[in-house]
Amino acid sequence: MKHKLLAISSIMAMAATAQTAMADSGTIEFEGAITATTCDVTVNGQTNDALVTLPTISQSLLKTEGAVAGRTPIKFELTDCILAVANPDPTATTDPALQGFAKVYFNAATGTDFINPAGRLDIDDTIADAATNVNLQILGTDNVAMDLSQDVDLQGTAASTKIENGAATMMYGVQYYATGATGAGIGKVSSSVGYEIHYE
Repeated sequence: MKHKLLAISSIMAMAATAQTAMADSGTIEFEGAITATTCDVTVNGQTNDALVTLPTISQSLLKTEGAVAGRTPIKFELTDCILAVANPDPTATTDPALQGFAKVYFNAATGTDFINPAGRLDIDDTIADAATNVNLQILGTDNVAMDLSQDVDLQGTAASTKIENGAATMMYGVQYYATGATGAGIGKVSSSVGYEIHYE
């Protein structure tokens, strides 16, 4: 099968060189939008910047690679939203300027980047007595693990959350994830991640 694929590739390459130079160039167009939408954001009842404390758990809960434990909610609350949406929900009974949809996009925090290729968060191993062989895993509003290494539309499978009457609540989560074949090593866990609220 591998040899067949190579042969096909060679034929396609020869066919492409027979075409004009136009086949080797083109135009890429980009589209986007800037919105006047604004919301006040709090995380777990704090400000837009927050500290989420996971429970102290037994090492025995993370004794095998891929084991997870200590699930902790991350509650995003949007209030006082004024939306300038292009496609308001026609079934909503409120002012279109007070309704729409939102989702959270996670990215590297300012000055740090703990997001690893697996889409989880590495822990800060520069702190004293840091744990070993453990990541933090972010969960979407559907409680499915998110891949933070991906772009916003590919990070998770959960649908956007509806904003109605100028407010919305989005429940995400975080949990420990053992990465070592023999499980996680004891110690302190610290990490961080940035986020943006994206509106639709």
